[in-house]
Amino acid sequence: MRLKGANALVKDGDFLRMRCCGDIVNMLVKDSMEHASDSIDAVQNAVKYVQSSLSRLKSFEFRIETGKVPKGNLSLDCVTEWNSTYLMLVAALKLRVAFEKMLGEDKLYGEYFLELEEETGEKRVGPPVSATWDEVKRLVKFLGIFFSCTVGSSESKSAASSNGYSEIATIDWNLIKLTNSVDEEVRRQATSMRDKFEKYWDGLININPLVIVASVFDPRKKMKFSSLCFDMLHGKDSLEGKQLTSSIRSVMRHLCEEYSIRLNKQSQIGDAATQSDSDGFISRDYLYNEMINEMRKEEARKQLDDYLLEKVEPGGLGSDYDVLSWWERNSSKYPILSELARDVLAIQMSSFAPESAFCTSGRILDPYRSSLTPYITEALICTQQWLQSSLQYEPQLPSLKQMFEELDFQESLDPWKQSEPGH
Repeated sequence: MRLKGANALVKDGDFLRMRCCGDIVNMLVKDSMEHASDSIDAVQNAVKYVQSSLSRLKSFEFRIETGKVPKGNLSLDCVTEWNSTYLMLVAALKLRVAFEKMLGEDKLYGEYFLELEEETGEKRVGPPVSATWDEVKRLVKFLGIFFSCTVGSSESKSAASSNGYSEIATIDWNLIKLTNSVDEEVRRQATSMRDKFEKYWDGLININPLVIVASVFDPRKKMKFSSLCFDMLHGKDSLEGKQLTSSIRSVMRHLCEEYSIRLNKQSQIGDAATQSDSDGFISRDYLYNEMINEMRKEEARKQLDDYLLEKVEPGGLGSDYDVLSWWERNSSKYPILSELARDVLAIQMSSFAPESAFCTSGRILDPYRSSLTPYITEALICTQQWLQSSLQYEPQLPSLKQMFEELDFQESLDPWKQSEPGH
C-alpha cells in the first residue's frame, strides 16, 4: 500500500491489523467444550436415544410426567455450530430429572450405552450421571455468555462494528463475575478463560482503538458508553480508564484532522505548493497553505466536539438500529466526521459467523467434491449464509386476535358501517 503513495494508508497503517472477534470467541468456546467433551457426548447420546424411535420418546415423556418436570423440546446439535450444542445442553438440563429416572427405570436405556459405536467400534460415552450434569451446568454458564453476545451480531443486518466493543466488554465483565463464583471449579475455569481472552486481544488495554472508535460512532452510545465500560472493567476513576479515554479522544481527533485534509480537493494543490523551487527555497504560498490546513483541522475538531457533547440518540441496543443511515442523514451537519464514520463502521469485526466453532470447509470440499473451483466454493458458502439470513427475517404471520383487531379497525373507518345498527 505504501508503494501507491504517501497517503495510501490512514495514519500510515497503524490501525490496519484487526483481530477477528469471531475467531477469538470460538477459540474460547472450543477450549471450554474440549474440557467437557465426555459430558457433552454423554448428553448427546442420551438425546439421540430418546429421539431415535417413537416408543423411546413415549417412555421419556412418561418420565417427564411422573417426575413432574415441565415439558420441553429436545433437539440434536449440528456438528459445525456450537450454538446448537449450547441449545441442546440447555434443553437437556431442564429435563435432567427425566433422564435420571430413565437411567433408574428403563432397562433398554442402560443397555443402549453398552453398545459399540459403528464409526469407532468403541463403547458409547454415557449415560449422563450426576457428575456429568454438574459439569454440563458449569459449561452452560460460560457458553451462555458467548451465545447472548454473538446471536445479536449474527442476526443484525446493519453495521455490526458499532456493537463490537460492547460485546467484548460484556464477555470480559461476565468472566470477571464468574471469577468470584462460590464454585471453586467455576472460579478456576473463569480465571483461565479470562487470561486467554486478554491474551487473544493482546490485552484489552492495548486493543485496536478502532474497535472502540466504532462504538463511539454509534449515536446511541458515543463516548459515554465507552467510558462506562472502562469504569466497569478497570475500576471507577482508575488510571487505566482515564488513559483509555484520553487515548481514544486523541485517536479520533487525529483521524478527523487527517480526513479533513484528505477530503478537501484543495489539499492536492497545497501539497504541490509546499514543494521547494529550483533554488531549494519553499514557495511563497507555503504559509498560506499551512493556515488553510490548520483551519481545516480546527473545523474537524469542532465537529467532533459538537458530536460528543450532544445527547445520545434514543433507542435500545437490542433493536436493529441502522447507524450508517443516521450518519447519512446527518452528513450535512458533520461532513468530515460522517466520511470518517463511514469508513470505520465498514470494518468487519469477524470474518465468519461467530457461532460456527468448527470449520465447515470439510463439508463443502471433501474427497468426493475436490475439484470445485475457489469461485464455486465461495458461492456455496455465501449462498448458505444468505439463505439462513433470509429465513431468520421472514415476517411472522399475524395471529387470529390481530386479524380481528385489524378488521374492527378497518370497519371503524367506514362511515357506512358505523351508521348500521349494532355498530
